[in-house]
Amino acid sequence: MDQLFTATIDEAAMLLEKKGEFFPFAFAMKQDGNITVYSAFDGNECPPSSEVISQLIEGLQQEAKKNKIIACAIAYEVNGSFGESTNSQSAICVALEHESSVPVTCFQPYELKESKYQGGNIVVQEGDSNVFV
Repeated sequence: MDQLFTATIDEAAMLLEKKGEFFPFAFAMKQDGNITVYSAFDGNECPPSSEVISQLIEGLQQEAKKNKIIACAIAYEVNGSFGESTNSQSAICVALEHESSVPVTCFQPYELKESKYQGGNIVVQEGDSNVFV
């Protein structure tokens, strides 16, 4: 799961540095341990993040039912207070699921300073099972 989480955070950070934002995306770990990226596009140039996340979940559920993946991570941007901070911050949210583990949701608050990603302390909480149900 660490490898999957790291790949997801690294990709999101790279997209933030390059574009200042990103649409939700996912990584999934195959049975052989290889990690593959997943995205969703319905033809709409700027779909709401919630729709993209729903499409990603649907696609990953199909892969899980076929036993093609053993874990997945869905990344998206959120704003809120994380950890002990009371200030509203931007954060990368990574919803991690494994076929045989409790799902977790991780938040990494960040700042972009001169287009450079600076990640804060990661906050982890129990997540929801959306893919491996």
